[in-house]
Amino acid sequence: MQLSPSSTYNYPDFNQINLVDYELVHGFSILGFLKKHRDDCIFITAEQWQDYNNYEWLDQVIQKGLKRNKIICIIPWDEFIINPTHLELSKVLNKYTNDPVWFITQLDDESQKIYTFQHNIKCKIIELPWWILNDCLGYYAVSKKITNRIGKYNYLCMLGRYESHKFDLAKLLREYKLDNYGLITVSDPKMYPEENLNFCIPNKNPPYRNLHKSWPKVAAQVKINDVWVSSNVENFLFIEQEYTDIPLIVNPETTCGIFFNTEKSLWPLLLGKLMLVYGRPGVMKYMQRFYDVDFSSYANLDFDLSTDDWTNEGHFKRLQMLVYKNWHLIKDCNEIYQQMKCNLESARWTLGGNIYKYFVSQLDKIQ
Repeated sequence: MQLSPSSTYNYPDFNQINLVDYELVHGFSILGFLKKHRDDCIFITAEQWQDYNNYEWLDQVIQKGLKRNKIICIIPWDEFIINPTHLELSKVLNKYTNDPVWFITQLDDESQKIYTFQHNIKCKIIELPWWILNDCLGYYAVSKKITNRIGKYNYLCMLGRYESHKFDLAKLLREYKLDNYGLITVSDPKMYPEENLNFCIPNKNPPYRNLHKSWPKVAAQVKINDVWVSSNVENFLFIEQEYTDIPLIVNPETTCGIFFNTEKSLWPLLLGKLMLVYGRPGVMKYMQRFYDVDFSSYANLDFDLSTDDWTNEGHFKRLQMLVYKNWHLIKDCNEIYQQMKCNLESARWTLGGNIYKYFVSQLDKIQ
Protein backbone atom coordinates (compact mmCIF):
# COMPACT_ATOMS: atom_id res chain seq x y z
CA MET A 1 0.00 0.00 0.00
CA GLN A 2 1.39 3.41 -1.00
CA LEU A 3 1.13 6.49 1.22
CA SER A 4 2.09 10.06 0.52
CA PRO A 5 5.60 11.03 1.71
CA SER A 6 5.95 11.93 5.37
CA SER A 7 5.62 15.60 6.21
CA THR A 8 5.01 18.02 9.04
CA TYR A 9 1.40 19.11 9.00
CA ASN A 10 0.22 22.71 9.17
CA TYR A 11 -1.32 22.88 12.63
CA PRO A 12 -2.34 26.29 14.01
CA ASP A 13 -0.34 28.02 16.73
CA PHE A 14 -1.78 27.29 20.15
CA ASN A 15 -2.90 30.87 20.78
CA GLN A 16 -4.71 30.92 17.43
CA ILE A 17 -6.99 28.00 18.24
CA ASN A 18 -10.66 28.94 18.54
CA LEU A 19 -12.82 26.09 19.78
CA VAL A 20 -15.91 27.32 17.96
CA ASP A 21 -14.12 26.65 14.67
CA TYR A 22 -14.25 22.90 15.27
CA GLU A 23 -17.01 20.35 15.07
CA LEU A 24 -17.93 18.67 18.33
CA VAL A 25 -17.11 15.01 17.79
CA HIS A 26 -18.61 12.93 20.60
CA GLY A 27 -18.77 16.23 22.48
CA PHE A 28 -15.04 17.03 22.17
CA SER A 29 -13.72 19.97 20.15
CA ILE A 30 -10.23 18.46 20.03
CA LEU A 31 -11.57 15.43 18.15
CA GLY A 32 -13.04 17.90 15.67
CA PHE A 33 -9.56 19.44 15.47
CA LEU A 34 -8.15 16.04 14.48
CA LYS A 35 -10.84 15.54 11.89
CA LYS A 36 -10.20 18.96 10.34
CA HIS A 37 -6.39 19.02 10.35
CA ARG A 38 -5.72 15.37 9.56
CA ASP A 39 -8.06 14.58 6.71
CA ASP A 40 -5.59 11.89 5.64
CA CYS A 41 -6.80 9.86 8.62
CA ILE A 42 -9.96 8.09 9.61
CA PHE A 43 -10.57 8.50 13.34
CA ILE A 44 -12.59 5.76 15.04
CA THR A 45 -13.77 7.24 18.35
CA ALA A 46 -15.75 5.92 21.31
CA GLU A 47 -19.08 7.10 19.88
CA GLN A 48 -18.52 4.76 16.90
CA TRP A 49 -17.81 1.75 19.13
CA GLN A 50 -20.39 -0.83 18.11
CA ASP A 51 -19.43 -3.69 20.40
CA TYR A 52 -16.86 -4.38 23.12
CA ASN A 53 -16.86 -8.16 22.60
CA ASN A 54 -17.20 -8.75 18.87
CA TYR A 55 -14.86 -6.65 16.74
CA GLU A 56 -15.87 -7.73 13.25
CA TRP A 57 -17.26 -4.23 12.77
CA LEU A 58 -13.83 -2.71 13.48
CA ASP A 59 -12.14 -5.10 11.07
CA GLN A 60 -14.55 -3.98 8.33
CA VAL A 61 -14.02 -0.27 9.05
CA ILE A 62 -10.23 -0.69 8.95
CA GLN A 63 -10.32 -2.61 5.67
CA LYS A 64 -12.56 -0.03 4.00
CA GLY A 65 -10.34 2.81 5.21
CA LEU A 66 -7.14 1.19 3.98
CA LYS A 67 -8.70 0.65 0.56
CA ARG A 68 -9.29 4.41 0.46
CA ASN A 69 -5.56 4.94 1.15
CA LYS A 70 -6.30 6.40 4.60
CA ILE A 71 -4.39 6.17 7.87
CA ILE A 72 -6.57 4.47 10.49
CA CYS A 73 -6.53 5.95 14.01
CA ILE A 74 -8.45 4.07 16.70
CA ILE A 75 -9.22 6.29 19.69
CA PRO A 76 -11.03 4.32 22.41
CA TRP A 77 -12.00 5.72 25.78
CA ASP A 78 -9.19 3.93 27.64
CA GLU A 79 -11.27 3.43 30.76
CA PHE A 80 -13.55 1.04 28.83
CA ILE A 81 -10.65 -0.92 27.37
CA ILE A 82 -8.00 -1.30 30.10
CA ASN A 83 -9.87 -3.90 32.16
CA PRO A 84 -10.77 -6.60 31.47
CA THR A 85 -8.45 -7.54 28.62
CA HIS A 86 -10.10 -7.38 25.20
CA LEU A 87 -8.34 -10.15 23.28
CA GLU A 88 -10.85 -10.00 20.44
CA LEU A 89 -9.80 -6.38 19.90
CA SER A 90 -6.14 -7.45 19.91
CA LYS A 91 -6.79 -10.13 17.30
CA VAL A 92 -8.20 -7.55 14.92
CA LEU A 93 -5.49 -4.94 15.56
CA ASN A 94 -2.69 -7.47 15.20
CA LYS A 95 -3.76 -8.24 11.64
CA TYR A 96 -2.52 -4.78 10.69
CA THR A 97 0.93 -4.51 12.26
CA ASN A 98 2.44 -3.67 8.84
CA ASP A 99 -0.27 -1.22 7.84
CA PRO A 100 -0.84 2.44 8.83
CA VAL A 101 -3.16 1.45 11.67
CA TRP A 102 -2.60 3.30 14.94
CA PHE A 103 -4.03 2.58 18.38
CA ILE A 104 -4.22 5.95 20.15
CA THR A 105 -4.18 5.99 23.94
CA GLN A 106 -3.99 8.51 26.75
CA LEU A 107 -1.67 6.21 28.70
CA ASP A 108 2.01 7.15 28.88
CA ASP A 109 4.74 4.81 27.63
CA GLU A 110 5.13 3.00 30.96
CA SER A 111 1.40 2.40 31.43
CA GLN A 112 1.03 1.27 27.82
CA LYS A 113 2.66 -2.01 28.85
CA ILE A 114 -0.79 -3.15 29.93
CA TYR A 115 -1.74 -3.02 26.25
CA THR A 116 1.44 -4.58 24.84
CA PHE A 117 1.66 -7.36 27.45
CA GLN A 118 -1.70 -8.17 29.04
CA HIS A 119 -3.71 -7.25 25.93
CA ASN A 120 -1.00 -8.44 23.53
CA ILE A 121 -1.57 -5.54 21.13
CA LYS A 122 1.16 -5.52 18.49
CA CYS A 123 0.03 -2.77 16.14
CA LYS A 124 1.39 0.79 16.33
CA ILE A 125 0.53 2.44 19.67
CA ILE A 126 0.99 6.13 20.45
CA GLU A 127 0.08 8.43 23.33
CA LEU A 128 -2.09 11.43 22.54
CA PRO A 129 -3.23 13.42 25.61
CA TRP A 130 -6.30 14.75 23.80
CA TRP A 131 -8.72 14.83 26.73
CA ILE A 132 -6.67 17.01 29.10
CA LEU A 133 -5.79 19.26 26.15
CA ASN A 134 -9.50 19.63 25.40
CA ASP A 135 -10.16 20.78 28.98
CA CYS A 136 -7.18 23.16 28.89
CA LEU A 137 -8.53 24.80 25.74
CA GLY A 138 -11.99 25.01 27.24
CA TYR A 139 -10.73 26.59 30.46
CA TYR A 140 -8.58 29.15 28.65
CA ALA A 141 -11.54 30.10 26.45
CA VAL A 142 -13.83 30.97 29.37
CA SER A 143 -11.52 31.79 32.30
CA LYS A 144 -11.88 35.12 34.07
CA LYS A 145 -8.23 35.00 35.21
CA ILE A 146 -8.91 35.33 38.93
CA THR A 147 -5.81 36.13 41.02
CA ASN A 148 -5.07 33.82 43.96
CA ARG A 149 -4.62 35.09 47.50
CA ILE A 150 -3.93 33.66 50.97
CA GLY A 151 -6.82 32.92 53.31
CA LYS A 152 -7.95 30.74 56.19
CA TYR A 153 -7.09 27.29 54.86
CA ASN A 154 -3.68 26.01 53.82
CA TYR A 155 -4.85 23.19 51.57
CA LEU A 156 -7.92 21.81 49.83
CA CYS A 157 -8.61 18.09 49.41
CA MET A 158 -11.67 17.22 47.29
CA LEU A 159 -13.02 13.68 47.33
CA GLY A 160 -15.49 12.73 44.61
CA ARG A 161 -17.27 9.38 44.49
CA TYR A 162 -16.16 6.91 47.13
CA GLU A 163 -12.99 4.91 46.55
CA SER A 164 -11.02 3.35 49.40
CA HIS A 165 -7.75 5.10 48.45
CA LYS A 166 -9.50 8.49 48.57
CA PHE A 167 -10.89 7.79 52.03
CA ASP A 168 -7.43 6.57 53.11
CA LEU A 169 -6.00 9.96 52.16
CA ALA A 170 -8.60 11.84 54.21
CA LYS A 171 -8.13 9.55 57.22
CA LEU A 172 -4.33 9.85 57.09
CA LEU A 173 -4.52 13.66 56.97
CA ARG A 174 -6.58 13.43 60.14
CA GLU A 175 -4.26 10.87 61.72
CA TYR A 176 -1.31 13.21 61.17
CA LYS A 177 -3.39 16.02 62.76
CA LEU A 178 -3.48 17.99 59.50
CA ASP A 179 -7.26 18.12 59.09
CA ASN A 180 -7.56 21.43 60.97
CA TYR A 181 -5.15 23.14 58.57
CA GLY A 182 -7.13 22.41 55.44
CA LEU A 183 -10.55 21.86 53.94
CA ILE A 184 -11.59 18.32 53.02
CA THR A 185 -14.77 17.99 50.97
CA VAL A 186 -16.83 15.04 49.72
CA SER A 187 -19.33 15.07 46.86
CA ASP A 188 -21.82 12.82 48.63
CA PRO A 189 -21.26 11.98 52.33
CA LYS A 190 -23.70 9.06 52.02
CA MET A 191 -21.18 7.25 49.82
CA TYR A 192 -18.50 7.30 52.54
CA PRO A 193 -18.27 5.28 55.77
CA GLU A 194 -19.61 7.28 58.70
CA GLU A 195 -16.65 6.85 61.02
CA ASN A 196 -14.56 10.01 61.40
CA LEU A 197 -16.31 11.75 58.50
CA ASN A 198 -17.23 14.70 60.70
CA PHE A 199 -13.99 16.40 59.66
CA CYS A 200 -15.15 16.49 56.01
CA ILE A 201 -17.77 18.82 54.60
CA PRO A 202 -20.12 18.33 51.61
CA ASN A 203 -18.97 19.92 48.37
CA LYS A 204 -21.17 22.96 47.74
CA ASN A 205 -21.31 22.34 44.02
CA PRO A 206 -20.39 18.76 42.98
CA PRO A 207 -19.78 18.31 39.25
CA TYR A 208 -21.73 16.28 36.69
CA ARG A 209 -25.22 17.47 37.54
CA ASN A 210 -27.91 18.31 34.97
CA LEU A 211 -25.98 16.55 32.24
CA HIS A 212 -26.47 17.13 28.53
CA LYS A 213 -27.33 13.56 27.54
CA SER A 214 -26.18 13.84 23.94
CA TRP A 215 -22.55 13.45 25.04
CA PRO A 216 -20.52 11.76 27.81
CA LYS A 217 -20.40 13.55 31.15
CA VAL A 218 -16.73 14.50 30.61
CA ALA A 219 -17.48 16.01 27.19
CA ALA A 220 -19.32 19.22 26.23
CA GLN A 221 -22.02 19.92 28.79
CA VAL A 222 -22.50 23.68 29.13
CA LYS A 223 -22.19 26.69 26.86
CA ILE A 224 -20.29 29.66 28.27
CA ASN A 225 -19.77 32.74 26.10
CA ASP A 226 -20.86 30.67 23.07
CA VAL A 227 -18.19 28.04 23.78
CA TRP A 228 -19.15 24.46 24.62
CA VAL A 229 -17.09 23.25 27.60
CA SER A 230 -17.16 20.19 29.82
CA SER A 231 -18.61 19.86 33.30
CA ASN A 232 -14.99 19.67 34.43
CA VAL A 233 -14.27 23.15 33.08
CA GLU A 234 -17.47 24.44 34.67
CA ASN A 235 -16.22 22.91 37.94
CA PHE A 236 -12.77 24.52 37.48
CA LEU A 237 -14.46 27.92 37.35
CA PHE A 238 -16.42 27.19 40.53
CA ILE A 239 -13.31 26.01 42.40
CA GLU A 240 -11.36 29.03 41.16
CA GLN A 241 -14.02 31.39 42.50
CA GLU A 242 -14.84 29.54 45.71
CA TYR A 243 -11.33 28.53 46.83
CA THR A 244 -9.14 31.24 45.34
CA ASP A 245 -7.53 31.79 48.77
CA ILE A 246 -6.26 28.19 49.22
CA PRO A 247 -2.67 27.77 47.93
CA LEU A 248 -2.18 23.97 48.01
CA ILE A 249 -4.28 21.16 46.51
CA VAL A 250 -3.88 17.64 47.96
CA ASN A 251 -5.85 15.45 45.57
CA PRO A 252 -6.50 11.74 45.11
CA GLU A 253 -6.58 10.62 41.49
CA THR A 254 -9.28 8.30 40.14
CA THR A 255 -7.30 5.16 41.02
CA CYS A 256 -3.90 3.93 42.17
CA GLY A 257 -3.86 1.37 39.37
CA ILE A 258 -2.83 1.77 35.73
CA PHE A 259 -4.83 4.67 34.34
CA PHE A 260 -4.42 7.99 32.57
CA ASN A 261 -4.17 11.33 34.39
CA THR A 262 -7.55 12.98 34.76
CA GLU A 263 -8.84 16.45 35.59
CA LYS A 264 -7.91 15.80 39.24
CA SER A 265 -4.23 16.42 38.48
CA LEU A 266 -4.93 19.07 35.85
CA TRP A 267 -7.07 21.74 37.48
CA PRO A 268 -4.74 22.52 40.41
CA LEU A 269 -2.05 23.51 37.89
CA LEU A 270 -4.48 25.41 35.65
CA LEU A 271 -5.60 27.40 38.70
CA GLY A 272 -2.03 28.29 39.73
CA LYS A 273 -1.88 26.14 42.87
CA LEU A 274 0.80 24.09 44.56
CA MET A 275 -0.10 20.40 44.17
CA LEU A 276 0.32 16.95 45.68
CA VAL A 277 -1.50 14.09 43.94
CA TYR A 278 -1.96 10.56 45.25
CA GLY A 279 -2.52 8.01 42.50
CA ARG A 280 -0.50 5.46 40.58
CA PRO A 281 3.31 5.62 40.81
CA GLY A 282 4.50 8.41 38.50
CA VAL A 283 1.21 10.30 38.49
CA MET A 284 2.98 13.62 39.17
CA LYS A 285 5.85 12.71 36.87
CA TYR A 286 3.29 12.50 34.07
CA MET A 287 2.21 16.14 34.56
CA GLN A 288 5.77 17.38 35.09
CA ARG A 289 6.46 16.80 31.38
CA PHE A 290 4.16 19.70 30.53
CA TYR A 291 4.62 21.98 33.53
CA ASP A 292 7.17 24.78 33.82
CA VAL A 293 7.54 24.66 37.63
CA ASP A 294 9.59 21.80 39.09
CA PHE A 295 7.42 19.98 41.64
CA SER A 296 10.53 18.96 43.54
CA SER A 297 11.27 22.63 44.21
CA TYR A 298 8.57 22.59 46.88
CA ALA A 299 7.52 18.95 47.47
CA ASN A 300 9.18 15.68 48.43
CA LEU A 301 8.39 13.31 45.55
CA ASP A 302 9.74 10.06 46.99
CA PHE A 303 6.16 8.72 47.05
CA ASP A 304 5.78 9.33 43.30
CA LEU A 305 9.08 7.68 42.43
CA SER A 306 8.40 4.50 44.39
CA THR A 307 7.34 2.04 41.67
CA ASP A 308 8.39 -1.37 43.00
CA ASP A 309 5.15 -2.36 44.76
CA TRP A 310 1.74 -2.07 43.09
CA THR A 311 -0.17 -3.95 45.82
CA ASN A 312 -2.69 -2.22 48.08
CA GLU A 313 -0.07 -2.32 50.83
CA GLY A 314 2.46 -0.69 48.50
CA HIS A 315 0.01 2.06 47.57
CA PHE A 316 -0.68 2.77 51.24
CA LYS A 317 3.05 2.98 51.99
CA ARG A 318 3.36 5.56 49.22
CA LEU A 319 0.45 7.50 50.71
CA GLN A 320 2.21 7.50 54.08
CA MET A 321 5.34 8.86 52.36
CA LEU A 322 3.30 11.57 50.67
CA VAL A 323 1.84 12.82 53.94
CA TYR A 324 4.80 12.21 56.28
CA LYS A 325 7.50 13.64 54.01
CA ASN A 326 5.36 16.63 53.04
CA TRP A 327 3.93 17.27 56.51
CA HIS A 328 5.36 20.79 56.80
CA LEU A 329 4.21 21.73 53.29
CA ILE A 330 0.67 20.52 54.01
CA LYS A 331 0.62 22.21 57.41
CA ASP A 332 1.92 25.58 56.24
CA CYS A 333 2.99 26.35 52.69
CA ASN A 334 2.12 30.05 52.72
CA GLU A 335 5.71 31.27 52.64
CA ILE A 336 6.61 28.82 49.87
CA TYR A 337 3.53 29.84 47.92
CA GLN A 338 4.35 33.56 48.22
CA GLN A 339 7.88 32.92 46.97
CA MET A 340 6.62 30.88 43.99
CA LYS A 341 3.41 32.75 43.20
CA CYS A 342 4.72 34.53 40.11
CA ASN A 343 6.13 31.32 38.64
CA LEU A 344 2.93 29.41 39.41
CA GLU A 345 0.87 32.14 37.78
CA SER A 346 3.03 32.03 34.67
CA ALA A 347 3.02 28.22 34.50
CA ARG A 348 -0.77 28.00 34.57
CA TRP A 349 -0.93 29.82 31.23
CA THR A 350 1.89 27.86 29.55
CA LEU A 351 0.61 24.44 30.61
CA GLY A 352 -1.91 24.10 27.78
CA GLY A 353 0.59 25.23 25.16
CA ASN A 354 3.13 22.69 26.41
CA ILE A 355 0.58 19.88 26.19
CA TYR A 356 -0.35 21.08 22.70
CA LYS A 357 3.30 21.09 21.59
CA TYR A 358 3.63 17.46 22.65
CA PHE A 359 0.24 16.64 21.14
CA VAL A 360 1.14 17.88 17.65
CA SER A 361 4.62 16.33 17.83
CA GLN A 362 2.91 12.99 18.45
CA LEU A 363 0.45 13.65 15.64
CA ASP A 364 3.36 14.17 13.26
CA LYS A 365 4.51 10.62 13.99
CA ILE A 366 1.24 9.22 12.68
CA GLN A 367 2.11 8.44 9.07
